[in-house]
Amino acid sequence: LPGPGELQRRAFTQGGVDFWGGEITGAYDFYQSTEYIGTLDVAFDWVEVNVLGGPSTTLPRIPPYRLKAGVEGRSDYGDLRFEVWWVQAKNRVAINELPTDAYVMLNLAFTAHPFPDQRNVTVVAQGRNLLGEEARVHSSFLKDKLPLPGREARISLSMAF
Repeated sequence: LPGPGELQRRAFTQGGVDFWGGEITGAYDFYQSTEYIGTLDVAFDWVEVNVLGGPSTTLPRIPPYRLKAGVEGRSDYGDLRFEVWWVQAKNRVAINELPTDAYVMLNLAFTAHPFPDQRNVTVVAQGRNLLGEEARVHSSFLKDKLPLPGREARISLSMAF
């Protein structure tokens, strides 16, 4: 290991690796009228890896399983979306890599369309990570030093020409 103030050297070499995984998404309009549309959506993604004949059986920064579920209502004047993200803990880690805790994030967004016939102006109010979870992106080189933002609120105005 390097001494104080020295950088750690990391060497990446190619070897035999089995990757597999996928992404599954789906959406269903559970309510439709002339004025409103209600949609449920879900997405799940995963990656698995096995190193063949290396010093470790896995690679660093392989993302954990993730599941996202949302419900959204849309109309000419505004859209309202609520979503939940669940990210599994990552305990199967490579040499010199630390595990990452699981987390759940709740997000809420309201998008107003003040001129429904012309969607070039929108006002968006968002609440992200409403539970204030400490969340980290396992695949990031900076995950141990830089978590995702905590509870936050945003308001934005968008105009397109």
